[in-house]
Amino acid sequence: MFAVVFAGIALWALTSYPLGRYWSLLAASGYVLALRRWPRAWLPAMLAVLPVLDFAPFSGWFFFDEFDLLVLLTLAGLLWRRPCSEKSYLFSVPAQCLLGGFVVSVAVSVLIACYPYPAWDANAFSNYYSPYNALRVGKGVLYAILLLPFLRDALQQNAVKTYRAMAFGMVIGTLAAAAVVIWERLSFPGLWNFNSGYRVVGPFSGMHTGGAYVEAYFATAMPFVLWWTLKSRRWLHRGFGAAVFVIGCYAMLVTYARGGYVALVLAMLILLLSLLFRRSAFFRRPHLRGALIALLLLVGAGWFGLRDTPMEYRFSIVQKDVAKRTAHWAKVLDIMGKDAYTQALGMGLGSLPYAYYRHSGTDILSSYNFAGEAGHQFLLLSGGDPLYFEQIVDVRGGQDYRLDLTLMGRSDDAELLIPVCRKWMLYSTACSWNRLPVGDTGGEWKKYSLNVSTRRFREQAWHAWPTAKLSLLNLNENTRVAIAHVSLLSADGKELIQNGDFKQGMDHWFFAADNHLPWHFKNLFLQVFFEQGWLGLGLFLALLLWVVRGLWQRYRENSFPFPPIAAALAAFLTVGLVDSLFDFPRMSLLFYMLVACVLLRPRSATAAEGKTAQD
Repeated sequence: MFAVVFAGIALWALTSYPLGRYWSLLAASGYVLALRRWPRAWLPAMLAVLPVLDFAPFSGWFFFDEFDLLVLLTLAGLLWRRPCSEKSYLFSVPAQCLLGGFVVSVAVSVLIACYPYPAWDANAFSNYYSPYNALRVGKGVLYAILLLPFLRDALQQNAVKTYRAMAFGMVIGTLAAAAVVIWERLSFPGLWNFNSGYRVVGPFSGMHTGGAYVEAYFATAMPFVLWWTLKSRRWLHRGFGAAVFVIGCYAMLVTYARGGYVALVLAMLILLLSLLFRRSAFFRRPHLRGALIALLLLVGAGWFGLRDTPMEYRFSIVQKDVAKRTAHWAKVLDIMGKDAYTQALGMGLGSLPYAYYRHSGTDILSSYNFAGEAGHQFLLLSGGDPLYFEQIVDVRGGQDYRLDLTLMGRSDDAELLIPVCRKWMLYSTACSWNRLPVGDTGGEWKKYSLNVSTRRFREQAWHAWPTAKLSLLNLNENTRVAIAHVSLLSADGKELIQNGDFKQGMDHWFFAADNHLPWHFKNLFLQVFFEQGWLGLGLFLALLLWVVRGLWQRYRENSFPFPPIAAALAAFLTVGLVDSLFDFPRMSLLFYMLVACVLLRPRSATAAEGKTAQD
């Protein structure tokens, strides 16, 4: 029954998918058939594509994306198979209570945020200001709960192979994410240009409003890369793992993220010390030597990153940034309701962007939304802090293009900026800026045409394939510009804009923001408190303490990979001290799957734990 439901939702989404419906249907069918043949492949496959199955900058889908489709197809494929009847891996009673209580807190937070449950229109699933942003943020926890039975089944069939497969999935995921980082470096600042100040975002579309997902992922995944490499017996596997580790170190280096650096070094120290002091068949002198080499490599990369690069400057302004972040935390707490109900249960999942927008005060924030008139849908851009409503376009350097727009303004100072830039997510390397003074059009739509030149785009090397974006930007505060149609034509008359009339809402469109603070809490624990109140924060902290207890109890359990899991959780939470990682659902899914790996224990261990708790 549930298999049909999940498959039906996935099929419905695939038929509406804006990027190649036929090949995506074919790929989805192939994946489900592969699961029928190799049911254990779901875990490494999901972890391998978790960082990179993200085409939101091209599709415009960021409430429901390609990774969501994969999860639904995985659930449908696994439910068609009969699950294991024997439950040899279980949660202890205290773990069940803590997990259950926290999930209930998340569910209540979703209901609070969605109230009063507005109609599903073009803005419902296309804007972080929507109440339904709670569904986007909460789906990471939902997916973790839905996948738990299959994780348990995999562990009870063969725990050692399952952990090994999990680590291999992380290795491939790290390689794939690092490959995107290398492409980004090649295409924009240059692979070895460490003085440009360009900070990579990699394949993580959630970085379009800032955040720390790229460094958090590498810091969380790299312990598994090193552990898998040291655990491998074949030299070919060890060489492959070592190469992935080096590439991952480079990718982390060019994030220029202080929190990520600290998290990765801490993770490697935990991994090294746990290998050193853990008495198990795994520990051998070559393993220690390999771990020490990896740690020295990290220290060397860190030393290089601090010398005559943007990282040296970033570490020099730590005190200033701490003050700025502390002020932001104070403002977030001030925005939160002071009544007992809100303090206990929170403001609701995903509620910060709209709450911050409403309480922005003298800081005028831009926004976008879709509206309708006489059966036609159009885009409204309000002015303020830079917000780029953009689309990836296939423009070449040294060419001229014709841009046609249909606009309406209601104030004399209304204007629209249309930059066409070489850009991936946040940083531009070359731009053609175009300005349209719209003014007050008297409530009538007015057509505009202008020439767009890309002669400032420098010639690229054969190995660089930079993306270019056309952006719509309104910087004039307290003005709104309505946009009914956008067209960009090449010299041969080819249309380069897709969904230029906005009939399909956000399809092919995306957005980015220069001001990152209104979108993020910049602290994981503050996020849980703001969204779920004291009750949710208390349950979350209790769950973390129980995870630490579980790690301590399983420290010498030979079949349990304590070193990488403990290191990964420590790295995740370290980055979480300076950023709110649960904003991005696939990061929360990764975290709670690691938590589940700690708390899912053999039946004998949970029985003994329950007896100890009763005593």
